[in-house]
Amino acid sequence: MANFTNHPLYRIHNLDSAMNGIWEYYRKKFIPLFFISLAMSLVIQYISASINIKELQSITDPMLMLEALKGYMVPILII
Repeated sequence: MANFTNHPLYRIHNLDSAMNGIWEYYRKKFIPLFFISLAMSLVIQYISASINIKELQSITDPMLMLEALKGYMVPILII
């Protein structure tokens, strides 16, 4: 077995060192993380807008509701 104490990420962490590590990672990779989160936010917003909630709320028959939900299954799974 390999000696884990020689690994570069091996060290004893407390809350301050863990938060400092996260902050350094976020600071180094801010631009890519920002654009990835912006893109995913726009994708989720677009998919959510395609689901007609008012139509689903107006259906009172459970069988019709299930049929309507089958059409929205792919967007719901993507979200």
